[in-house]
Parts: sequence; structure tokens; C-alpha cells
Amino acid sequence: MKQQRLIYRLLPSYLAISFIVITILLWYSLRGISEFNTRQTARNLLARAELVRQALGYHHDLDNANFEKISYEMGSVSRTRVTILDPQGLVLGDSDKESDQMENHFDRPEFEKALFGEVGQSIRYSQTLQRDMMYLALPLIMDGQVKYIIRTSIPLQSLVDSVEPIKTRLILVALMAALLAILISVVVAKLISRPIINLQTGAERIAAGDFTISFPRSSVMELDSLASSMNRMTAELDHRIRMITRQRNEQRAVLASMIEGVIAVDLDERIIRMNKSAGKLFDCKPKKVTGKSLVEVVRNPNLQNFIQELLTTKSRAETEITLIGIEEQHLLASGAPLLDQADSCRGVVVVLNDITRLKRLEHIRQEFVGNVAHELKTPLTSIKGFVETMQSGALDKPEEARRFIDIIARQADRLDTILEDLLHLSKIEQQRDRQEIILEPARLAYIIDGAIRDCESLMNQHSITITANIDQEIMVATDRLLLRQAITNLIDNAVKYSNHGTEVIVSTEISKKHIDISVTDQGIGIAEQYIPRLFERFYRVDKGRSRKAGGTGLGLAIVKHIVLAHNGSISVASKLNEGSVFTIRLPLVK
Repeated sequence: MKQQRLIYRLLPSYLAISFIVITILLWYSLRGISEFNTRQTARNLLARAELVRQALGYHHDLDNANFEKISYEMGSVSRTRVTILDPQGLVLGDSDKESDQMENHFDRPEFEKALFGEVGQSIRYSQTLQRDMMYLALPLIMDGQVKYIIRTSIPLQSLVDSVEPIKTRLILVALMAALLAILISVVVAKLISRPIINLQTGAERIAAGDFTISFPRSSVMELDSLASSMNRMTAELDHRIRMITRQRNEQRAVLASMIEGVIAVDLDERIIRMNKSAGKLFDCKPKKVTGKSLVEVVRNPNLQNFIQELLTTKSRAETEITLIGIEEQHLLASGAPLLDQADSCRGVVVVLNDITRLKRLEHIRQEFVGNVAHELKTPLTSIKGFVETMQSGALDKPEEARRFIDIIARQADRLDTILEDLLHLSKIEQQRDRQEIILEPARLAYIIDGAIRDCESLMNQHSITITANIDQEIMVATDRLLLRQAITNLIDNAVKYSNHGTEVIVSTEISKKHIDISVTDQGIGIAEQYIPRLFERFYRVDKGRSRKAGGTGLGLAIVKHIVLAHNGSISVASKLNEGSVFTIRLPLVK
């Protein structure tokens, strides 16, 4: 529907009314003037016909009168066409035409009426004069009978000519009145529309969020009442919108700050709201998915089925959901009905807690318990077996007994080493948690030299050479013994898993904020899939070779916790059959 401004809706109505009124008045005036002129002309024709009738009445011998002459003389004096007819319609004389050339007028309307003794009148086209004429016929009654009929006539054009000046003036007056009506209509329309436009402008400002506007009072009662209502409405809207905005901002802040994912869907399974955490879980932008179907956004059948169940039962429920991606994610989904103010269910809200880390920790804990049990059980089983063997008679054989005792001693030493490493690792964790490890500035080169000396015997056994590329001036904040142990463990591992006759390189690299300590070997390397778990307790890539090398499975875990206690980090880069690079990154002393 095409819309228009109010002034353009009012103005045509006013103009139409003015035009209709002026047209009716003009038509009525022109018609009245025309009728008045016609009546006046008829009176004049009647008066002239009376004069002719009187003139004929004074004539002594009408039977022998010269009607042609009488008609001509009377017509010239009165400036009117005068025609004298007998009762049979025969023209006896005419002021404008020869009577013998004129046809019989018996069928003329005005003649027919005059035959009955009345005044006849008509306006019609004259075949004789070839123009419209106004006729008036007056009977001349003698001895109770119509003796002659006197007809006077005048061209209709003369009537029009006499009225034309008046008509012109009336039209000019009508045009002036129309212009005045237009001006008045425009002014009135503006006066009516201006307060409404002011209200409209104010309403648009309110819609744009400007609640400071105040509508002025009006002299029109209805508009004044509307302005007062609008002012009250503006104040109420301002209050309510401020309150709603505050509540909305609080809700958004709460949702945005939640680490749990939150999804709210309606009864048609369309997304009402989703926070950023949920968007990260499902790799989407919350603002763009609002209003979309859940199936389009969440491609997880278990979550879809869980939400459908919630919509059906309209009760609280929990379930675990697994998201399959680059890495598996485990979610604990808690759902509840989404109720409105009338406690009617309009959908469901689901809170998604990421329990992947808990699952992983639980798995690691289970593996740790299993690994600890396995690592302790191996030497204990060996010790128990050889003790039972000796109890079964091996004590009577000194050589075998000595060999068994040596094995028992080695397994006891291994068991002691495992327990010692466990206690040492636990002590490091406790000291780090309690912030009991004191870091003091120390020269890094001295610490690395000490670690290399600790591994000299092992390097000689494996025919491994070691090269140290160390900046002698580097200072680090450290616990010297712990850092030396961490570097020793890395060199120890590099030597054990390197081929005979190869080289281990210890190097340092300094940057603006940190120092990197790298231990590079040319050993067997580590497959990529094993690297993320390399620093877990008792985790072994090659269990058989690790035990053969004499490791407890705790060395790298100890390194990791020592580095963390120094506010640093450790990383690994490795390729199978090419070697590995273990890098400790520590902050520089400021």
C-alpha cells in the first residue's frame, strides 16, 4: 500500500470539497442568471406583443389592414421580430421576412397554445432565419374568438451575449475563490498535520533510542492528551529498557564468561541462544546460528537424541557425549526445561561441561596405577621366585645360590631405585606446589659441565662422545642440583638410546626473554604418536629396550617437573632412526 504524508491526504479532500462547492455555486448562479434573463426576455417579448396587440386593437379595418407594414413598423420600433398570423397558421406579416415566402405555422408550439387563448412560449431553431430563437405568441381575441395571433421573437444569441459578461465575471470570481480555497486548505492542512508530524518525529526518536524527548502541549484537547500519554510512555519505556538492557548485559556477561558450553533451543529444535564456549565446541559463530535448526549446526546424533528426549519428557537429565574430531572430546551434558514467566515450557537449555581432561587424567591414573604395579611387581616377582628356588634346595649349591643372590640384589636395587625416583618426584611436586624451591642466579655452563661429568662413565661404556656448545656467560635463576639432575637425565637418555660410536651434542641458545638448553642425539628416535605422552610416569615407547637399558620410566617425568618448578617448559623434536632433540626453555635472569 502506497503511503503519503498527512498533508497530502488532507489537501486533496479540502480541494475536492472546495471545487465541488464552487462548481455547484457557479453552476447554480449561471443557471439562475440564465433563467432570470430568459424570464426577463419573455416579459419583454410579452410587453412588445401587447403593444402590437393594442396597436391592432385601435385599427379600424383589420380585415383590409396591411399586416406586412404593421409588422415591419412595430418590429423596427421594438427591435423585435414581429409576426402576425391568422388562426389557420398562415403568416399575414413578418418584420424580417416576406409573408408569402414563409410556411404555415399551425404546428408551432407557441402557436398551438395561443389558439387556446393563452400566451405561448418556446425556444427552438428557426428554419426561416437559420438560428435559435425565443418565441412568444399572444392571441388577439375579438368577439370571444381568437382573431389573430401576434408573435414576437428574438435571437437566442442575444440572450447569450447579454449573459456572457456576467458569466465571465462569475467565472473569474469562482477562480479567485478556488485559489483562496487552495491557500486556506494548505494552511488548514498544515495546522492540522504539524502537531501530528511533531508527534511522529518524536516517536521516531524514541524508536531510535532517544528517550530524552518531551512532547509539547497542544491547544487541541485530543492532541494534548496524546502528547501527555506519549510523555508518560517515554518515561516508562526508558525505565523498562534500561532495566532490560542491564539484565541482558548481565546475562550475556555470565554466558560469555562461562567455560561451559550453553545451548538453548525452542520446541521446534531451533537455536535460541548459544554462548562462545558452545560455539568453540561445535566450530560455529553463536550470532550466525541463532534461529537455525539444531541439526544444521550440531552434527552429533547423541546430543540431538538427548535434546529430543528432553523436549519429550520436559524433565532434567544428564548424559555423556563424545565429539569426534582431530582429538576426541568428552562432554557431560546437563539438560533442563526452559520455562517462561507462566511456567510453560518453551524449549530446553543444555549445559555442556568438557570432561576430556578429567577422562584423560582418569585414564592416566589407571595407567599409572597399572604401570606402578607392573614396575614393582617385576622385581618383586623375580625376588620371590629366586627366594623360593633357594628354599627349594639351591642353598645347598653354593655357586647357584651366589648367582641367585646376585640377581635378588640387582632386583632389590632396581626396586629401590624405582621407589627412590617416585619419592624424589613426589618431593619435587610438593616443593613446587608449596613454592619451597628457591631459585638463585647461577652460571649455566657450570651446571651443564657437572651433568656431563655425571654421565662420563655411561658414555665410555657406549663409546659415545659428547660435544658442548655452551655460552659461558649465561646466567639463569635455578636450583642448581635440580637443574643439574634434569640435564643429567636428558644426557643419560641420549646416551642409552644412541648407537655406539655416535655423538651427543649439548648446546644453548639465548634470546631476549629465554634461554634454550638442547640435548641432541643420533639414536633410534621416537615416533610422532608417542611424543605427547613421553613425559608421563612409567610411560615407555619400547618397554623391553627401556628395561634393558636400566631405566625406571620416571626420568623424563622428573625432568618435566623440575623444568616446571623453574617456570620453564620442555619440548621434543624427533624422527625415527635419525635421533631426537630435547629442549629445555628457561626464563633469563632480569
